[in-house]
Amino acid sequence: MSLNVATLSYAFGAAAYFALAALLATAWRGRLQGALLLVTTAVSIVWCLAHAAYANGTWTNFLSLAAI
Repeated sequence: MSLNVATLSYAFGAAAYFALAALLATAWRGRLQGALLLVTTAVSIVWCLAHAAYANGTWTNFLSLAAI
């Protein structure tokens, strides 16, 4: 299996969101806005990884996630 541009792009996006989440987690002051932003970045990480797996061809049943 070879990596294509979409797989690399989503993987780099997930890495960037992970770096942002790590920065937010270390600088979080316990406020609601920070918690919501941390949850949002975690969802974005999962979204990027799911799209990277689909673009790579390792997850072919991607539309089943929409049924959940």
